[in-house]
Amino acid sequence: MQKLDWYILKKFLGTFFFTLSLILLIVIIFDVSEKIDDFLEHELSIKTIIFDYYLNFIPYFGNLFSPLFIFISVIFFTSKMANNCEVIAIQNSGMSFSRFLRPFIIASIILGILSFLLGNFIIPPSNSKRIDFENKYLRNKYYSNKKNIHIQILPNQYIYMQSYNSKREIGYKFTIDSFKSRLKANNGLWKKLTSNYRLRETIIQEMENSYSFSNFNKHPERLKSMGKKLVESLKKEGHFVGWHSLQHDILSLLNSSKLEKDTEAFNDANWAN
Repeated sequence: MQKLDWYILKKFLGTFFFTLSLILLIVIIFDVSEKIDDFLEHELSIKTIIFDYYLNFIPYFGNLFSPLFIFISVIFFTSKMANNCEVIAIQNSGMSFSRFLRPFIIASIILGILSFLLGNFIIPPSNSKRIDFENKYLRNKYYSNKKNIHIQILPNQYIYMQSYNSKREIGYKFTIDSFKSRLKANNGLWKKLTSNYRLRETIIQEMENSYSFSNFNKHPERLKSMGKKLVESLKKEGHFVGWHSLQHDILSLLNSSKLEKDTEAFNDANWAN
């Protein structure tokens, strides 16, 4: 390699590692400011933070940002060479463009090999340690922000929560439904010691008169959208008109007073096929 090759190679690699180190330093500063409360909460030492977290943080993000900063480095130092008329001097010396590209290709091969080694041998184990550290100290692994949660706890019993805060272990708009009763609470707090929920502001609704489908008479317009086949299948399974029949929203409208007034027999022609 000629002096010119070493000159371009050093410019390329020097610019790349300088810009990459600069952006990683900025990322680490912002990351520390964001996570400082978690570090203090768990009383982590500086040694633990540096060697267990940021030493494993740098290879992953360095390799992640490297393609972008290779491009930036080439543009930056090549434009600087052109601004100093170095490219014109090189071309006037009789060097071909393909020969001029040789140090760029060598530098790209070196960076490609380095990225391959990082991605296959260094980053996987370091990433495992970094993620373990984050799960242990920086985030709640069991965090959930799901809405409208439905869970069946027994064959004929269901739990519904409008939302659940996994950090505080509280379910809001808590409801326990069965075919003949409903228990509603403003919220339910999970108690680890007793492994159960403590419900607050509870209301219990009892359905004194439940009507089975086998004895059910109706107005055709009221449940037309269900269809005859669905009603017949519900009758065979022994379902009752209550909060947890399959057509929940429709059947909940049928209270006892309305059911007692329904004296008409089933009329197949009035049901949707």
